[in-house]
Amino acid sequence: MFSPAGKYLLGGARAARKEVELWTRRCNEPRGATGHPINCVDYSQAESYCRFRGRRLPTEAKWEVAARGAAGRAFVWGDEAPACERACYDRNEGCLARGADVSTCASGAHPSDRTPEGVYDLAGNVSEWVSDGLVFPPPGGENPQGDPSFPLKVVRGGSFLDGPEKLSATYRTAAAPVTAHAWIGFRCAMDAPAQEGAAAQPPAPEQQAAPADQGAAAP
Repeated sequence: MFSPAGKYLLGGARAARKEVELWTRRCNEPRGATGHPINCVDYSQAESYCRFRGRRLPTEAKWEVAARGAAGRAFVWGDEAPACERACYDRNEGCLARGADVSTCASGAHPSDRTPEGVYDLAGNVSEWVSDGLVFPPPGGENPQGDPSFPLKVVRGGSFLDGPEKLSATYRTAAAPVTAHAWIGFRCAMDAPAQEGAAAQPPAPEQQAAPADQGAAAP
């Protein structure tokens, strides 16, 4: 049999399958990780689930307001540097406990990763889809929003796989909207009920958990 000259990666497909299997085991819904944040969902699934619940993905600007607060905190908890007890991060290296699996943490398991307003896990656990398309540099002005038709979507916050440099409340990255990986989840936002005689407050994004009593987006 004649084979044309060239380079062949015979093990490429096998290696790719192993990589998929490795990270699929860290998807919280299939592994029954009740109480952990939902992950392994793409942008469309996250957006559809929020819409089904009568909510929406937060804009990037509103996500950052929730993380930094009016004081403009460097991190969710303040200005102190990240440490393993403060958030769920670096669980593939420095913050992995002996005998523990590389995975997300239960939602709310790190009390320090909580804003004064009571929003948990904005620094670590899973990074989160927001509604904006990636624009660089970020748009300015009041409540700016990147064009949602852009090919890459903004992802905010650090994840259980990230190092401490990605836990900053201003850290941003992006992913193709078809990405459904163990490090990305989402939370939904809604308008706060208007209080009589008071201005409406910006919505606090609510992180979506793996199925327990109210369901979650399909992986």
